[in-house]
Amino acid sequence: MRLNAGDKFKIEAWYDVDVDSTASLPIPGGKHGGIMDLGFAMMDCDPGTFGEIYTCLQSTCVPTFRGHTRSETYTTIGDCEAACK
Repeated sequence: MRLNAGDKFKIEAWYDVDVDSTASLPIPGGKHGGIMDLGFAMMDCDPGTFGEIYTCLQSTCVPTFRGHTRSETYTTIGDCEAACK
């Protein structure tokens, strides 16, 4: 689904926190902290919309943020792709 600036969406999640539960095997029952981070991890933002820079990792350009990489960085994906080949 595409989201634009100002759009709102709702995520409803049900967690089985019974430590003895086998409902979600092979994942054990009990606390499942940090799972909401997966929602952001799966977002694919339009280039230039969230302050990203690009770096070349394993011959692929990936978005990152300043200070989060030791590799050379590029301000546009085009610059990164030209250098990453």
